[in-house]
Amino acid sequence: MTKSKVNFFEVERAGINTTFQDSGRKNFNHIGIPVSGVMDRRNYILANAILKKDLNSPVIEFAYQGPLLKYNGEKIFFVITGDVTFQIIKDNEVEQIVVGIPYNMKGIDTKQTEKVRDFIVILEDKLGMTINLIDERLTSSEAEKYMHQMDIKTGFNKDSIDKIAASIILQEYLDTNK
Repeated sequence: MTKSKVNFFEVERAGINTTFQDSGRKNFNHIGIPVSGVMDRRNYILANAILKKDLNSPVIEFAYQGPLLKYNGEKIFFVITGDVTFQIIKDNEVEQIVVGIPYNMKGIDTKQTEKVRDFIVILEDKLGMTINLIDERLTSSEAEKYMHQMDIKTGFNKDSIDKIAASIILQEYLDTNK
């Protein structure tokens, strides 16, 4: 029996108005437990939709000053919807950031391309650095082919497909910027 890694946060400094949030308890009103739920429902739904997670997945929500958290685990997703300083990137002296840009098959911008471009403007502004763009067309298909070659089923492995596609994007950047 293999031990699974435990994922958890260590709170090194509490943030102002920081809470772990979920969609609330809708079926317990009859025994006096209020529904409660998230404080900012719009951003709660938006964060889960952006990450293509179940819209009821829990989130960490904070307002004003965010907490200083140390994450111990294998995987974490960030969705930034406010004015956040990118202290992790600054503290670790990150010199390059690579972002996959989602064009359509004809190489034309889509609505998603514009969303990514808007996010890149925010990153560049907050970090004071240029973001490197790599065309991400067909990287998911390449990732799926790779998984098929390794006899790994792709049906419920979107996370694995995304990880491999990200490594393809990074490798393309490294190959073209030697």
